[in-house]
Amino acid sequence: MQPILNHFTDNDAYTFSCQYYVLQTYPRAEVEYTFFDRNHTAYPEALPTR
Repeated sequence: MQPILNHFTDNDAYTFSCQYYVLQTYPRAEVEYTFFDRNHTAYPEALPTR
């Protein structure tokens, strides 16, 4: 299976700019992220956490 992310900077400028805005505006905010796979890739049941 190919890795999900090829590099730790495998992201886009829009995502980074949104994150930067939130961190600057609300430095103590707590967030929750949800992974949504648009390709409907079949992943193994237990993915490694690190």
